[in-house]
Amino acid sequence: MFKKIFFIFIVLFIFLLEYSFSIIRVDFIISFLYFFFFFIIFTFLRNYSFKKILPVITGSVSLIIFIYGIVQKYILFPIYLNTFFSGAETFPAAYIERIKTGRIFSIFTLPTQYSFICSILIILIFHYLINSRGVKRVFWTILLLAGFFNLVLSGSFSSVLYIFVGFTMYFYFSGFLKKEYIAPFLMILSLLVFIITGTRFSEAKKLEPIKLRLSNWSQAVRIIKEYPSFGVGMGNYANVIPMYIKSGEARSIYAHNFPLQFIAENGIFVSIFLILILLLNFQKLYSITSESKKIFLPLFSIFILYNLIDIGLYFFSSAIIGVIILSQMYRKENVHNKLVGSVMIIVSILYIFINFSSSYTRDGNLLMSQKKYNESFNMYKKSMFLNKFNYKNFNGLATLCLIKKKYEKAEKTIGTSLKYNFESGYSHYVKSKICQINKKYFSALWHSLMAVHFNRENGMYRKWSLYMKSELSRFLKDDFTDKKEKY
Repeated sequence: MFKKIFFIFIVLFIFLLEYSFSIIRVDFIISFLYFFFFFIIFTFLRNYSFKKILPVITGSVSLIIFIYGIVQKYILFPIYLNTFFSGAETFPAAYIERIKTGRIFSIFTLPTQYSFICSILIILIFHYLINSRGVKRVFWTILLLAGFFNLVLSGSFSSVLYIFVGFTMYFYFSGFLKKEYIAPFLMILSLLVFIITGTRFSEAKKLEPIKLRLSNWSQAVRIIKEYPSFGVGMGNYANVIPMYIKSGEARSIYAHNFPLQFIAENGIFVSIFLILILLLNFQKLYSITSESKKIFLPLFSIFILYNLIDIGLYFFSSAIIGVIILSQMYRKENVHNKLVGSVMIIVSILYIFINFSSSYTRDGNLLMSQKKYNESFNMYKKSMFLNKFNYKNFNGLATLCLIKKKYEKAEKTIGTSLKYNFESGYSHYVKSKICQINKKYFSALWHSLMAVHFNRENGMYRKWSLYMKSELSRFLKDDFTDKKEKY
C-alpha cells in the first residue's frame, strides 16, 4: 500500500512539474488526457481475450477499408479533382495536393498511416489463411490480394519495411522460416519495392522520403538541445516547431519519430523516469504465451517500427491498435473492473468532447475558406460550447470579426487567443492587421515581427512584416513633415 501511495505521489509531482514548464498548458492537459485514455483502455482490455472475435474484426474491417481504398482511387479521387479544382481557392490546399498524388489513404488521415494499418491486417489475414480450409481459405486469399493491392496504391515506401519485419518475425515464431520459403518471400518483397518505387520514381530518385525524415528528426533534436531537462511540454511540439524549421527543410507538426517527439515535449528526466518505471514493472507484465508470440509479436514489431519512422502513437487509430496488441500480449484476469471501467467512462467522455470540439473547429476553418461566414461562426460556437479552452476558435472568430470590420471585437478576441498561445504566429499576424487598421503602427510592426519569429518560413508573414516596416517609415516621415511645417 505504501509503495502505491509513494508511486502516486511521484507521478503527481512530475505531472505538476511538467504542467508548470509547459508553454501552452491547455495543450498539455489535452495531450495528457489523450495518453491517459489509452493507458486506461489497456488496463481494461487486459481482462478480455480477443482470440475468438479477432478473426471477425480482421475480416470485416479489412473488407470495408480495402474496398473503400479501391473506390477512393478509381471513383472518388477523379470526382474530387473535377469538382474542387474549378474553385481550388475555397478548399484546403493540403487536401487537394494529397488527392493529386493519387496515393490512397482510405478512411485514415495519411497514406503512410494507411500502409501501417494494411501491414497489420495483412499479417493477421495471412495467419488466418494458413490456418483455414475450404471457403474460408478462399475468402482470406481474396482479402490478402486486396490488402497487397491497397498497400501498392498507398505508395508508401515504409510499407516494404513493415512487411519485411512483420513477416520475418511471423515466420520465425511460427517455425516457417525454412530455406524453401525464403526465396518466394524475397521475390514478393522485391516486387513490392519495384512497384512502389515505379509509382513514385521522381520522389525516390531525389530521396525525398529520407530527406523528409532526416529534416524532421533534426528539428526535434534542436528542440531537445534547447529544452533538454523538461521539454516544451506535452502536446506543445506543434506550437514551437515552426521556430526550428530551417529554410528548405520539410515542414511538419510531427517529428516522424515518437521517441524524439516525446523527449522534445517531456524532456530527458521524465523520459528516463518512465523507462525506469517500465523496467521495474516489466516482470509483472511479462506473460507472453507461444500463441501470443506467433501472432502479436510480429504486429508489435511493426508498431514499434512505425513509431520510429512515422507519427505513431499521435494518431488515434494507430495508438488504439498498439493498445489492443499490448493488452493481448500482457493479459491479466481480474483487474479491478469497476474502478477501471468508471475511470474509462469519465476519461472517454472528456476525450469525446475534446475531439468533437476540434472537429467543429476544423469545419469552421473550412467553411471560412469557402466564404460561408455565418456557418463558420456557428461551428466555432459549437466547438467552444464543448471545450471553452479550445483557443484555436478565437483565431477563427477574430478573423471573422476582421472580415466583417468589427475591429474592436476582433482585437478583444485575438487578445484572448494570445493569452492562451503567445507563440501563435497567426494570432500575431491578425493582431498586427488590427493594429494597422487602428493606425497603431509601432504595435503593428512588433506583432508582424513576432509572427515571423514564431513561423519564419511563412511567406505571407514575411511580406506583411516588410509592408509594415514601409508603413511605419512612411508614417514617421509624414509625422516629421507635419511637425516641421507646424514650427
